[in-house]
Amino acid sequence: MLVAVCVFTMMRFIGSLATDTTRIVVAARGIERGESLDAPSMRVVEVPRSDVFRQAFTTPAQALKRVSRTAIAKGQPIYRNSVALLAEPSAGLTDVRVTLASLPGGLMPGEEVRLVSSDGCEVSEGRNPGDKASDEGPPDRDRFEGLCVLSEKALVVDIPLAQHAGGLFSPTESLERSDQTAVFALTPEDAIAVIAQQSRGPILAVTTR
Repeated sequence: MLVAVCVFTMMRFIGSLATDTTRIVVAARGIERGESLDAPSMRVVEVPRSDVFRQAFTTPAQALKRVSRTAIAKGQPIYRNSVALLAEPSAGLTDVRVTLASLPGGLMPGEEVRLVSSDGCEVSEGRNPGDKASDEGPPDRDRFEGLCVLSEKALVVDIPLAQHAGGLFSPTESLERSDQTAVFALTPEDAIAVIAQQSRGPILAVTTR
């Protein structure tokens, strides 16, 4: 009789472990680093309750308006520290697609970077028609480690996913075309300087984090 009671108690304990589950959000498909999360890219699954999933989102709504900090494989839980809030451009900014001399793979939508040029600050002399040309550039144009700063706060809006494409038979020149562009939200003043500079010399995106 005692053995039967012990077996019954053990079975109930095992059964309770099997039914003690929680709901978490996982990737419904592969999500690239820097990609914005949307409803179709996520789904909810039930998993055994565990501290391993404590930082995972429990509803897709919690993860909306966020961008992935790293690549997330299909079926992998989406954790709070694996995404960042997607910053929205403020009023008065304009989107500009910029061809970079540096590969944009390290950039992430929503972060602010410096856009700098190694070709001098001559382009910025046209920013204020009334200003006189100067070898030092206009007073509002700072220099960052010897480079001309075209924008102190350029908000990364989009990184073309084509930059992740590549392989043995991919043309190498593609890395010099679409894969080195990024879209930034800039003030009109900075946008004019960046657009004018693109035809004069290379532009680098320098992270400030």
